[in-house]
Amino acid sequence: MEERLVILDVCLKEIKKFPVDLQKDLLLIAEQLENNIKLSMPLSRPMPSIAKGVHEIRLKDRSG
Repeated sequence: MEERLVILDVCLKEIKKFPVDLQKDLLLIAEQLENNIKLSMPLSRPMPSIAKGVHEIRLKDRSG
């Protein structure tokens, strides 16, 4: 089974509201994922209650 990064439309709408620096950080993370670079805590947290292989991306802006 091919793994792929999925960003829902509703999420893209919210991402556009993020500060520009945070959007850039998220883009870098997406590139890492596309290049099969595995993320770990504290940047990524598994969410097995949703589905196997689903992870939460955890970013902080300057306000925390």
